Amino acid sequence: RRKPHPERYAGRQTMNWKAVIRLYRAKHYPNHVAEMEQFQKQPSLLQAIDRAALAQDADDKRFDHQRRLKQVTLNEAKEKLLEAEKRIGECRAFDDLLIQVEETLAGIRGQGKLYRYDSALRIGAWLGLSPDTVYLHAGTRDGAVKLGISGERRSVSKNELPEPLRSLSAAEIEDILCIFKGRIEA
Repeated sequence: RRKPHPERYAGRQTMNWKAVIRLYRAKHYPNHVAEMEQFQKQPSLLQAIDRAALAQDADDKRFDHQRRLKQVTLNEAKEKLLEAEKRIGECRAFDDLLIQVEETLAGIRGQGKLYRYDSALRIGAWLGLSPDTVYLHAGTRDGAVKLGISGERRSVSKNELPEPLRSLSAAEIEDILCIFKGRIEA
C-alpha cells in the first residue's frame, strides 16, 4: 500500500512551499549566485554590459534563458546597450535600470521581456542594484497566474505572495515562480 502523499489534505493537494524552497536552494540557487557573482566581478560597467547583452556565462557559453536568441539579435542589443552605458550607469534603482534597458532595446526584433529582465539583472549585479518586486514575464507570469495574480501586471509585491516566499529576495522568487510553474497550485 502506498502512503498518502504528505502534500495531500482531504483529497486536495496543497503547495508545500518549504519543500519547494529547499529544492530551489539545493539545485538552482547556487547557479543564481554564481551568475550574479560573475557579473559583480566584471572589471568595468562596459564589460558587464557586454557579457549581459551577449548572455555569456563564465565559460563564454550562452545562458539557457537566451539559448534560442539569434546571435544577430544579441549583437544588436549589445551595441545599443553599450551606447547607453552612461544612462545605465546613472540608474540608482533596479526599476530605473530595467526601464532604461527596455527603452534602449525597444524595436530590436527577436528579444523579449525575459531577455530584457535578465540583462538588467546581470548589469544590476555590477551596479549593486537588485529588484525589490517580482517582475512578471514568461514563466514567472505563468506561475503568478496560477496563484491568482493577474497576468496583465508588470510586477507583484512580495507581500502578495504566499508567506513562505516573502523572506526570499525578489530575484529568488522570480526564479521559483518560473522554475516550478508547472507544480504551483493556489
